[in-house]
Amino acid sequence: MKSEYSLFLMPSGRVYTNLKKVILRLSRELKSPSFEPHVTLLLRIEGTKKDVIEKTLMLSNNVKKFELRLSGFGYKDNYFRCLFLKAIKSGELMEANAKARKIFNYHPKSKFSPHLSLLYGNFDAVIKRKIIKSLGNKFNINFEVDKIKLYLIVGKPKQWKLVNEFKMH
Repeated sequence: MKSEYSLFLMPSGRVYTNLKKVILRLSRELKSPSFEPHVTLLLRIEGTKKDVIEKTLMLSNNVKKFELRLSGFGYKDNYFRCLFLKAIKSGELMEANAKARKIFNYHPKSKFSPHLSLLYGNFDAVIKRKIIKSLGNKFNINFEVDKIKLYLIVGKPKQWKLVNEFKMH
């Protein structure tokens, strides 16, 4: 049976904890969904669980761990990109995305725009700018990416389920 999956690159340790606190605080204050801090490598992959797991394993064996850098805020009139931290398009990140696209035969309509969302929802730009100001305007965060996490993304964000994680080499 086919389902929809996404590949996430996620921080760990203190970086994870700090970002999760921000996401939880914003979701409580604005009554929006809470979710795991992540940078989406590929979004909405359709396939059987077995096929997607095999391809993700192949990808993890072909991508070396790397440093991911988040720098600066962004926001859009898009539910899942309401307020986010921009991910620097390093050679390693762009190569990981290119390899994932090739392995999954993935041809999205839009360019890869790596980011780590802090808030989901439909909020006015005034509210988003106020949040950015309250968070301190500058966010420069680095974290090592050494795993690709495969999530089943059916339903609302709180229903998304980790299927498996794959260690990068």
